[in-house]
Amino acid sequence: MNVKLQSTKFVSIKDVTIPDVFYRRMQTGIEKLDAMFGGGILPGSSITLTARAGLGKTTLVLQMLERLVKSGKRVGYCSSEESIAQLAMTCKRLNVEDVQVCNEGNVDKISNHMKDLDVIVVDSFQGLVKGNLRGRELEKYCIEKLVVNAKETECAIVLICQMEELKLLLVVVHSSNHFHYLDMTCKIIQFFRSEEHTSELQSPAM
Repeated sequence: MNVKLQSTKFVSIKDVTIPDVFYRRMQTGIEKLDAMFGGGILPGSSITLTARAGLGKTTLVLQMLERLVKSGKRVGYCSSEESIAQLAMTCKRLNVEDVQVCNEGNVDKISNHMKDLDVIVVDSFQGLVKGNLRGRELEKYCIEKLVVNAKETECAIVLICQMEELKLLLVVVHSSNHFHYLDMTCKIIQFFRSEEHTSELQSPAM
């Protein structure tokens, strides 16, 4: 995969200039969530969010996006899983009012939206399409297109995956020899304490 990194000569780490973007993390105001992202979401970063069905992926990201809107960020939620009417019903239950949503699975059209947004959520990776591409070729194209465009536009992207989708995604990324192609993988896990049912976020190492 082509991540568009330019070749450099060896340089002492103390002489490397750190771009301003690394100091402009976007905070949600949700303490644990911001801490998991290292103080906030890094502009241009690429994140996968994975869990079994029904554990709250959509709920989490909609609430996160609403918080970001309140802080002045431009956000979008692209769904190829649920209609915008279904999303509106979910948002009504969560008191989410200002998040922009659309039904779209075309990876090129989604990529084009990124130039106008600070954060975009794609639900889900499995629903992405590109012409006649299928299988591993489609997955590779989607990753490269979206992740590279995230860096170029500084629009952070969250790819929602089912558990089995994540395994395929990591195989595609790792087989390219770019082990840091995705900046973070988050997994919602489920645990029980007596009769209490709770969800918790983990950020496993890549």
